[in-house]
Amino acid sequence: MTSLSHPVASTARRGWTLTVAGALTLAVAVWFLYTDYQPALNDFEVYFYGGDKVLEGGDLYAVREGLPFTYPPFAALLFAGLSAMGFFASSLVFIVVALVGAAVVAASLAKHYFRATTWREAFADYRFRTTALVGTGAILLLGPWRDTFVFGQINIILMGVILLDFLLYGKVRAGAIRWPAGLLIGLAAGVKLTPLAFGLYFLVRRDFKALGWMAAGFFGSIAVAWAALPQASLNFWTTILPDTGRIGGPAYVDNLSVKGLLLHFGMPDSPLTSLLWLVLSLGLAFIAALVIKWAVDADENFIAVSATAILMLLISPVSWSHHWVWVAVALPSMAFAMHRVPSHTGKMRTAGWVIVVCSTIAFYMTPKNLAVWAGAAEWGKDPQTQWQLMVSSLGVVCGIAMLVYWVLAYRPSRARFVESGPRSLSSPVYGANNEQGPDSPHRT
Repeated sequence: MTSLSHPVASTARRGWTLTVAGALTLAVAVWFLYTDYQPALNDFEVYFYGGDKVLEGGDLYAVREGLPFTYPPFAALLFAGLSAMGFFASSLVFIVVALVGAAVVAASLAKHYFRATTWREAFADYRFRTTALVGTGAILLLGPWRDTFVFGQINIILMGVILLDFLLYGKVRAGAIRWPAGLLIGLAAGVKLTPLAFGLYFLVRRDFKALGWMAAGFFGSIAVAWAALPQASLNFWTTILPDTGRIGGPAYVDNLSVKGLLLHFGMPDSPLTSLLWLVLSLGLAFIAALVIKWAVDADENFIAVSATAILMLLISPVSWSHHWVWVAVALPSMAFAMHRVPSHTGKMRTAGWVIVVCSTIAFYMTPKNLAVWAGAAEWGKDPQTQWQLMVSSLGVVCGIAMLVYWVLAYRPSRARFVESGPRSLSSPVYGANNEQGPDSPHRT
């Protein structure tokens, strides 16, 4: 009895020691975040302003001293709730939701990686607890997440809404619940148009019911806003939306999109460049569609969702670096692909490590920091040389490389996946069977 209980007690102590170490790591990350990156809440002030205009009346899109309101009127209706709470309380809610979002993303990825079938099973294992805690800190220190906290941006919340819809979608397909999958993504697109790109995911899966619910959410948001704010709606859809200058120039150093890449590499902002951007965007959409199809067939839906998110960011005319909060999912998805896709030559794994290292540099830094590293004289200003602009676009190159890697890794000829990842938490060594339950991210 003693000889058996001693190793168990030793393992338990080691597990809780590592868990405490993970918690301390997270605490240090949060301390660093709020010591070196104190919130200025520039963008949150815009949301608060939009909500104020709804409550008090006035021209939502009028020129003003601060940043202009550029979101659809439906977003302003939602932001009215923030304005009713007061600036301090509503900004605190924004920050807390973002912190919780980082923890949920890290925990979900860790649960997927260790192949746990239930949350109770996951939390019982020290590997999951430690990975989730350290992962939360790692996510918070990503460049896009740091900047989101500084600016008070909404991207983390929209990402959370979209991921929640996909989680519910998985439960619907497993027969566990009834839910209009796609509706939340459509509503998210009513706040910010770019989530419309997630329609490609449902289109590839030929799930026209989910696609219909997504359309219902989006057009429903337009209808609600038009009923409540008819003049602002007319102004937005006819005047504000075509005026891309309101959100900043696409050639700015912080634009991590294909169009930004072309401009950073010296092409003029001309119709020819726009045509090339359109052609490249269609090509990337085709690659992303293949990734979605093949990753879903391999039961790797984090890969499929990540590919759709990366596509969304790449093809948008302007994707500021803080919009790239999705790298919190995409980078671990690269690790999943490297662990679970065999490579007889080792070249795929080597290429994967190169992409991971370059992406880590690109997204833990920012385009502005990279430009300074390349010799720019002042942080945050447009670089003086073409080389500095080119270096600042490393994140775009990494995003494209991820899509190419996934399409090569998950193509059907390489579809015999190996169990080279960590042992499942529900494998016989943990005293349970190894079947997937309806909560498993594999089934989303």
